[in-house]
Amino acid sequence: MKLFIAILCEVERTGWLCPALVNWILSANTPPSVDAEVSLVCGYWPVSHARCVAVERARAAGADWILQTDNDQAPHPETVARIAVANERGIDVLGFATPTIAEGGDIIPNVQAGDVADAKHDELFEQVPEFGAGVLAVRMSVFERLLRPYFRVGINEQLEECGVGHAVGEDLNFCRALRAAGVRLHIARSVGADHFKTVSLLSIFQRSG
Repeated sequence: MKLFIAILCEVERTGWLCPALVNWILSANTPPSVDAEVSLVCGYWPVSHARCVAVERARAAGADWILQTDNDQAPHPETVARIAVANERGIDVLGFATPTIAEGGDIIPNVQAGDVADAKHDELFEQVPEFGAGVLAVRMSVFERLLRPYFRVGINEQLEECGVGHAVGEDLNFCRALRAAGVRLHIARSVGADHFKTVSLLSIFQRSG
């Protein structure tokens, strides 16, 4: 199995990699059956475009799976091993639980809770409605079932009907496009990721004038 690991170096943190992410790259448990390649995706914005660039790179590399991770994430040491198991079990999309910051400043999980009809769970994987994609693994053949661009910001239709415009992030909108295409979404049980927040103070100073 060929795994293409795309590290998204977004504008907020261009030129920076979380030290724990670097440690993961150097020491992650990679089974012998996995041929992994790492690529830095820098200078592309918005992040929806960066994600699409990463998919095209993975396709050009002949990858079977793509793993996208933000550069402020620290994947679990068993992340690659769990993707290998997902590949064997026929799972197509795998997310990894990670904490994030809500609008009010609260720390919340990135996984959207909720029942899934005819859910497929086991001891290693749990099917969920959607999740934030700080760390996201996708079988490359799945993209053949989706329209381009694969990642795009969406609109919350329920709020729009009430006259309130509310954007849906490219990751959650991707999850909804997958579900519409009949693709099941899973998260890896007990194999999450840490999330570090940082920003260039100089860039803030320069933008403030």
